[in-house]
Amino acid sequence: MQPLRSPYLALLSAGVIVAHAQELLSFHSRPDLQPLKWIITKDPTEEYHDGYYMVCPWSTDVPQPAPAIYTSKGDLVWTSPEVGMCFDLDVQTLNGVDVLTFWSGTLNTFARYGIGQAYIMDSTYEVTHVLTTTINDTCDLHEFTIPKTTNSTALLPVYLPVQADLSDYGGTEDAWVLYNFFQEIDIATGEVVFQWNSSEHVPFSESYTTAANSTTAYYAWDYFRINSIDKDTFGNYLASSSHTQALYYINGTNGDTIWKLGGKNSSFTFGPNATFYGQQDARFVDGPTVISMHVGEATTGQTTERGLTLSLNMTTMEATVLAEFLPLMPYVSTSQGSLRYDPDGNVVFGGGTNPWISEYLLDGTMIYSAAIGGEDLVDSLIENYRALKTTTWVGYPQTVPDVAFNGSAVWVSWNGATEVAAWEILAGSQPNALLSSAIVPRDGFETEVAVLPAEYARARAYNARGVVLGESHVQAANSTLVSTDGRYRKREEIEGVVVV
Repeated sequence: MQPLRSPYLALLSAGVIVAHAQELLSFHSRPDLQPLKWIITKDPTEEYHDGYYMVCPWSTDVPQPAPAIYTSKGDLVWTSPEVGMCFDLDVQTLNGVDVLTFWSGTLNTFARYGIGQAYIMDSTYEVTHVLTTTINDTCDLHEFTIPKTTNSTALLPVYLPVQADLSDYGGTEDAWVLYNFFQEIDIATGEVVFQWNSSEHVPFSESYTTAANSTTAYYAWDYFRINSIDKDTFGNYLASSSHTQALYYINGTNGDTIWKLGGKNSSFTFGPNATFYGQQDARFVDGPTVISMHVGEATTGQTTERGLTLSLNMTTMEATVLAEFLPLMPYVSTSQGSLRYDPDGNVVFGGGTNPWISEYLLDGTMIYSAAIGGEDLVDSLIENYRALKTTTWVGYPQTVPDVAFNGSAVWVSWNGATEVAAWEILAGSQPNALLSSAIVPRDGFETEVAVLPAEYARARAYNARGVVLGESHVQAANSTLVSTDGRYRKREEIEGVVVV
């Protein structure tokens, strides 16, 4: 089945409309950062709940691929060029504590799977865990979930090239195929709690792709292509396969398929508009009877990607549409994408190969929309695997605030610090005798403050209660060098003006 192309993409390819170059943010205090601009395309409605959006934009057109957190107003909160290209940035709970999680590594550019590690950071943005499966000591990019049912394990996929006779599937007798595994790993010990291998439960004949050209391990046939894994309160799993166009409800004890939704020989029939193709990010919404997913590639009668929630009737074995979430502009996504029900009661949609993020009420009403890097950069110009949201993340970086100073103005930022409410600027003619010059509210990622002419300046951060969180090094005017007395000082070591 070939996906239908959207009218927008047809106009784009015909040159009737032109996709613009990506738009970047820049900062005086952090000239090394080049994050993409967050462009609001639909202002939030009164039903919107504020929070942070987590993305990992990447492509050859992204000058600095990196994990990034933004506010709904478009302000950068945190990014890390040191991490580089990553996937699946999320805030999850480990042993009752919020942690930042993501995958990073290298890509097999033919089959587009990952060879890397899953990372966990604490609230100071320090890496506390690096996880892999026990298969080749690596894991794939398509999933890193800490199940809410355990709060202490990780679901990780991995692809393993294996030589096989694929002559019945368009290949040769000595061709290569990718076995798709997933493991549930105990985060504390690395012990494998559960393992599932697609080749033991799903025959090659269920694939809609062929094994042509699968002559080496690098070009191995990805007959299954696992792209999401979830676990329910019954201890069973939901695995999504884009190449069999199906979801598999998997017994958490023996790995057998309890039911299959979609693809060849589906356990369910489908009501109007309920069929799907190119699905991603399949999740349990209400046990195994309500399932959400991102549907990237259009099926018959549709011209756009969409978020889709299906109700599964276990008596009639019929799948029907419970809710549908349509993007601001109709287009398809050739890969990637996400749809998540958030604890605040809304639904967040990520466009995959189109850099759009939208938020909806449960009935599909859009209440917010934004684009990363440009509102018309579609069809892989900027890619973002998933767009997720948190309302609980609090970041306390162990770095110091960054300052640029030209003698009469200070630009100050603190990458990752979520609790800064105000900045105090201390300035003077001597680096060891600085006086309070201004106190201003924080204004986005970087705050600009005018001061009386001075030779040196330092910035001090306060939270909303007037508690000092930290302060910068002393900065000489028009210099990138910091003075030798500049150091990070804990808040109990600093006496300063309390902001009321």
